[in-house]
Amino acid sequence: MSSPSKKTLSVDTVSLIVSVGLFVFTARWFTRTERQRRELGLWGARKNIPSHGGGATGNSRTHQNNAANQGSVAEGAIGSRGLVALDTPRVAYLEDFMYCLHNACDHIRNPTGHIGMCVAENKLILDVLAERLMQIGTATAAFSDSTVYCYNSFLGLPVARDAVAYFLAKRFLLSDDVVEPEVALQHIQPHHVAMASGCAAVLHYLFFILGEQGECCLIPAPYYAAFDSDMKSLAGIEPFGFQMANATLGPTEQDLNLAYIEAMSKGLTPRFVLLTNPNNPLGVVYKPQVLRDTIQWARKRNLHTIVDEIHALSTHGANPFGQQQQHISSSKQQQHTQRGSQSSYPPHHNLSGLQGNSNNNHDGSFQSVIKVLNNELGNDVHMVWALSKDFGASGLRVGVLYSQNENFMRALLASNISIFSCVSGPIQYVVSELLTDDAFIDQFLEESQERLRRSYEICVLKLEEMVVPFVPAEAGLFVYVDFSSLLPQKTFEWERKLSELMFTHARIVLTPGETMKERTPGNFRICYAWVSCEVLEIAMERLSRLIGKVRRMDWSDLDERTLVGIL
Repeated sequence: MSSPSKKTLSVDTVSLIVSVGLFVFTARWFTRTERQRRELGLWGARKNIPSHGGGATGNSRTHQNNAANQGSVAEGAIGSRGLVALDTPRVAYLEDFMYCLHNACDHIRNPTGHIGMCVAENKLILDVLAERLMQIGTATAAFSDSTVYCYNSFLGLPVARDAVAYFLAKRFLLSDDVVEPEVALQHIQPHHVAMASGCAAVLHYLFFILGEQGECCLIPAPYYAAFDSDMKSLAGIEPFGFQMANATLGPTEQDLNLAYIEAMSKGLTPRFVLLTNPNNPLGVVYKPQVLRDTIQWARKRNLHTIVDEIHALSTHGANPFGQQQQHISSSKQQQHTQRGSQSSYPPHHNLSGLQGNSNNNHDGSFQSVIKVLNNELGNDVHMVWALSKDFGASGLRVGVLYSQNENFMRALLASNISIFSCVSGPIQYVVSELLTDDAFIDQFLEESQERLRRSYEICVLKLEEMVVPFVPAEAGLFVYVDFSSLLPQKTFEWERKLSELMFTHARIVLTPGETMKERTPGNFRICYAWVSCEVLEIAMERLSRLIGKVRRMDWSDLDERTLVGIL
């Protein structure tokens, strides 16, 4: 009886071994096949992601997200948020600008180099700022206090928030020659002040704490191109640019009503209104009544109003050159119409800034929203500023928020999101000393405004010579120019072709209007303060030669042979 038993056991054992083997083989085959399928799916999804952003369809984005969830870390898979980031279109001129950095024009060492005038930075005043900050006492104070090495409020060190409060009171609210610190701090209270690594971080605070994902922010267009990412990337607030009857005068009640209705019709709920004053890219200063009316309109609809005043101290008035402008002849003005170069902006704002701006209805003076509202901002008005423009110090990464909304400030502190974008302790100490040095700031701002006027004059005099319309700038680091008459067809495709001509043959990069939600193709922003006066003259001369050839020739004939001699 034992032999059959052993034989049966042997058969069972063999069957078991065969079954296990088949199972293992099948499992391995299935796993390998599934992995290959997923890898192919992931590769196919990535293949559809444009290298420089672009318009992926909703289906392809879903496919990308599914592939990301299925792929392995070793294969380089990223999450859905990462894929959305990859799918976000990059700023059109960014690559060209980066190229300019590697082959920058120098009027002595590299006069044929590239010139980037698409970034609003004030490089004209850096020598004055650097000399002040390199003083031994400044550096010693910044590193000798032990508090800069330790954890503190991520909204700012007490000494820094006190300094910012004093600065805002003196420069934005009171505007008196002499303001005692204790008086200033009675007006602007330090606990209403927060610091962050630039205005973008400050705006993120506001959108993240006060808004809900999917709500929108109404922004008068054209507007600063990076606002889109400032509000959308992390907070999930949708930017909604709207056009105005007269962009240089600011939004009216009718403009705002139409924008609100249009946003709602597209399924977006407005939560914010964002104003930039002085305006970027137009360079105009809004009248106080424009601010009051916009805030009143927003309050009726329970919206927050954010006022970005990052160019507040870079003003040069509506007629910065005084009586110099009288030599411009009326025949020169008429050439604009004769040569088809009428600006897309209303007649009293087009053509040249050298006409004294007599019909502008602006006096060019700036008033902060803090002063306009007599420092009664309430819970719904918030002001932002930074060192980036007025002090030419975007690399220091210091932004300022002033809000009287106690709940917002408490939530900002409690959420701890400021840990991701706080300002380093030593820099806060440097800034606190800088912002309370009244004698230096008086001298610095006067020198800065003078240098800005000088460069602005170089720019607009050449534009006048070229018979090119532009919006007369009252503030800021740029001038808004209308090249639409050069386009064979008024489309953004032709605007992009003009940009390519400028980069390829004149080696110049300007900010295209399309990136700033401009409604009329052919408008560009020239950031004249990004380069020295000498390089600016080279740039404007190249631009003049290019425009001359574009006007004389058919676009089909514009090539390396016909455009020789521009550099």
